[in-house]
Amino acid sequence: METNHGLSGHGGTGGSGAAGSGIAGAGADAHGQRAGHWRFCYRDEDARDVRAIPAGAPPHQRVSGGPSCAGAGVGDVGGRHRAEGVDSAPAGRGYRAGIGGQHPVPHPYAAGSFSAAYLAGMAAGCYNRNAGVRGNTLVDEAGASMSRQGILACGYYGFANLGDEAVLAGLVHGLRQAGYTDSVTVMSADPAHTRREHGMEAIPRTSLREVWRTMRSSLLFVLGGGSLIQDVTSARSVVYYLGMHTLARRARCRIAWVGQGIGPLRRGWARQWTARAARQADAVVVRDPASAQLLQAMGISQVQVGADLSFLLPEADTENGWKLLQRFGVEKNDVVIAMVPRRWAGGQVAVASLFQSLGRFAVKQCQARAVLLPMQVSRDGELIQEIASAVPEAIAMVEPLSVREVRDVLACCRAVVGVRLHALMLAAASGVPALAISYDPKVRAFWEPVEPKHVVEVADVNEHVLQQRLAEVWEQQHTLRERVTAYASRQRELARRNIDALLGLAS
Repeated sequence: METNHGLSGHGGTGGSGAAGSGIAGAGADAHGQRAGHWRFCYRDEDARDVRAIPAGAPPHQRVSGGPSCAGAGVGDVGGRHRAEGVDSAPAGRGYRAGIGGQHPVPHPYAAGSFSAAYLAGMAAGCYNRNAGVRGNTLVDEAGASMSRQGILACGYYGFANLGDEAVLAGLVHGLRQAGYTDSVTVMSADPAHTRREHGMEAIPRTSLREVWRTMRSSLLFVLGGGSLIQDVTSARSVVYYLGMHTLARRARCRIAWVGQGIGPLRRGWARQWTARAARQADAVVVRDPASAQLLQAMGISQVQVGADLSFLLPEADTENGWKLLQRFGVEKNDVVIAMVPRRWAGGQVAVASLFQSLGRFAVKQCQARAVLLPMQVSRDGELIQEIASAVPEAIAMVEPLSVREVRDVLACCRAVVGVRLHALMLAAASGVPALAISYDPKVRAFWEPVEPKHVVEVADVNEHVLQQRLAEVWEQQHTLRERVTAYASRQRELARRNIDALLGLAS
């Protein structure tokens, strides 16, 4: 899920900054920004809409609160947003989002966007509406050629969420395995970590200047994978990622959507913008049939059904997995059931007690060690410690682990109880059967083809149901392992469609 979106740029007019609002401007220095530097950030998907309004902002930009903001700030996202061309605007024309008022990054926080003077000036130096792409070369208005190569990848990267990091690792590994040798640059919330973990060049995803510069030199803009285009938690995910799609189109990049889990999309403007953007993309590969059906219902016919990019990761190293487990006190001959919880809406109080009950059941009825794994320590770590405190036999692996380490640990397990989607995917890649708790349609969409009975909706969750379903998984584990292995093999084949689409555009 998406949090902490944002962009930054220079040259904005003076304004006020509010600590905690995520917006800083000249004279405010709330986040250490120098004068003339504008920045806005979405701090958290669950935070209330609190933001500063720049001094002198036109009344139509004083957008009302609420993440959907289907008012003035989003008007250009609907029928009035221009799909072609960028007009430059004279400096001082007014505080308005976009290049020349055309909203290259449409968003509902219009008052927190960049000055037209800054964006127009940037565009004047780097972009002209008469420019085009000839092969792998950008041709400017005067006919001068500027070589472009490489991929710029945009996703929920650098937030220490192992699911999205698995997607990125799969993307990188898939490209290298296919012989792709040009550069891959990642838009990341933590560029230093992304460089260390994945060996890729990375730029701050909140820096418009860096993003724009890199787009101008990249041949292909890759959006995905993951559940980026959805508005369940808030509209910010749609706004950020489709805004980046729009900016990449202004930069005349080729555009590919890969490994996408589309939806749910509840807002009309979000569906409309998604449909328009999907039609503009050079390739669209989704990770499940449900996403394809949603796009097709929106009038998008050119959609390939692939699979999640995490299935392109290399095989797990069980020897390394057992070393990690032994470090936490698990013996190599122990039978292990992994539990990967997370909180879900409406279940804040019950989640811990449900997993405590399930952990005790795993210990007593299955004679297994219950190992608790966080996919995002900052969000799941406290919950895991609370669960483990009531189940003395449980092992809580509460420390930052890499994607490969979690994959290796899951490969050593007999079964997995997972709420986190990518825990289920990484387990499936090693043929490990699972009980899936579906807090989001994407969980059911993934695990239902294996065994519909082993997907439990959060609305139906209680101690008895979970224990009964885990007992079934445990009794059928050998048969299920064969079924899961076959399913994962098919997913791996489908995941390669993402890479095929990219290579076709990046060559």
